[in-house]
Amino acid sequence: MPHINPAHPAHTHIPPRDVIPTEAQLPSLYHAYSEDGFDDGELRHLITGIVNTPDYRPYLRPLWSAVLSPSMPNHDDKDPKFLEVLSWYVDKSTSGRGDGRLSLDEIQEQLAHYGQQYLQLSLDPEQGVARMQAWKFIQKLRILESAINDRVAQGEGPFYPYSARDMMAIDKNTPFNATNTLESRADFNDKVIEASYDKPVLVKFGLTYCAHCLLLEQLGSVPAVAEKYEDDMDVYKLWWNPQDPAYTELNALASENGVRSSPIFILYKDGEIVKHGYAFPDENGEGLESFLGDALETNAS
Repeated sequence: MPHINPAHPAHTHIPPRDVIPTEAQLPSLYHAYSEDGFDDGELRHLITGIVNTPDYRPYLRPLWSAVLSPSMPNHDDKDPKFLEVLSWYVDKSTSGRGDGRLSLDEIQEQLAHYGQQYLQLSLDPEQGVARMQAWKFIQKLRILESAINDRVAQGEGPFYPYSARDMMAIDKNTPFNATNTLESRADFNDKVIEASYDKPVLVKFGLTYCAHCLLLEQLGSVPAVAEKYEDDMDVYKLWWNPQDPAYTELNALASENGVRSSPIFILYKDGEIVKHGYAFPDENGEGLESFLGDALETNAS
């Protein structure tokens, strides 16, 4: 079979996802999964079948199409702020111009980047979190692409506008930030170290000029994490900036806790660090499951 043709699927049995599909089953599998877009599980199932064929090369083109065709939520329920934040981040990640307009060409550039990243991570079971993040970002890029096409249809231009100045701002007056931003060593000792004897405490260390930190900030990812895990742990932010003397005390705290870049999440229990590493929760607070692991089980029980 030279390639997968979803328009003319072979009528063979589709195996469950824990069974490696045979080469004869790949057309039916591709057709069934492609009807509403591919989720991560479907892609991984397809990939396991392809890599077990005698010659995987004829399948690379349809596989690439599948990776860039994620199952999609209805983007109509995404508010303009969500789309503006993503547009700023994608633009900053490509051209770096920050010109206030994200074009379709820039979206295609990032789709290629995250698609390749997904494929590279897809067969490594230890890279599940990073793989899922790549898939979710492909999904977000497609949402942006659809939103731009809607603008074109309405005569508003082939781009999505954003305000770079707004995206770089940290609003310390939001209800969560006002109560859950650590401003001093005394804050840290009281709300993190001492409090962690009663309940685990998660702290996100963010550089004030880190694009991904600001993406999390504008999407409200950390408050979403706090809401999701409110019964299991408390959640705080600590902003640092080694280029600004106003952050001297907070910079020292970051250094003492092993923070060299951002966004770094650290979980404290009984006054000690029990988890330390990069994490990229989304706007729903999802994405920390692997990072947290079983660290909260003792507290929950």
